[in-house]
Amino acid sequence: TWEAHAFPVFFGGSKVVDDTIVSVPAVQLVWFVRTDTKLQEQRGAAWEDAFLDEVGIAEDTGRFKHISVARFASRTLDHELEKNTRTVIPFFSSTFILMGIFSIVTCMMA
Repeated sequence: TWEAHAFPVFFGGSKVVDDTIVSVPAVQLVWFVRTDTKLQEQRGAAWEDAFLDEVGIAEDTGRFKHISVARFASRTLDHELEKNTRTVIPFFSSTFILMGIFSIVTCMMA
């Protein structure tokens, strides 16, 4: 029996021979998670994190030999900004010290 498979949104540049998909250079998967309530939002966030972690592990361990994965989800921007914040905070003190020294030196030169 034949099963119907729906590839949501984008299935581009595919090579088809005799109605059979031979290769696909790009696939975009889209899923929708309900977030009507706080519980659904928490479950959706947990599912999204688990899915992205599993795909990352699969890519890091070499399970995808010929597949390059670019992950982007609804909270990706939040995660990246949070990571940047954690890496930038240690440099704040040195930045303020350098700014202070620069200000003092430039005022003394005037």
